[in-house]
Amino acid sequence: MVFLLKFIGVFIVTILFGFTLKGIMHLWPGISLTVAKHLTTAFGASLISVLGMKFLVVMLCAIFRNIMAFHENHNVENFDRLSVITNKFAPTLLILAKFVVTCGSVLIFYGIWLA
Repeated sequence: MVFLLKFIGVFIVTILFGFTLKGIMHLWPGISLTVAKHLTTAFGASLISVLGMKFLVVMLCAIFRNIMAFHENHNVENFDRLSVITNKFAPTLLILAKFVVTCGSVLIFYGIWLA
């Protein structure tokens, strides 16, 4: 539910940003309509990308948690060994996942703002 509210909030902020640019266009005619449309689109796409990257990290953690819950219920004899291994490597893998998502978001922002 919170994610849906954040998603709706992104659209509201993007619309407010568009109206702000429209007001700036009236006060300062140095910004053309095409530039304002491009900035509004890029701003909205950037916010959606940030939200999507956060969603991706949360989903990776949820998938891992569900896999471990499955092993806890259906693989009881090996769960203790898996639990020791995952407790040892889970923080490192979480940092690695966040790093990979960050690198992906840098590529996305490069495509949004500089292409």
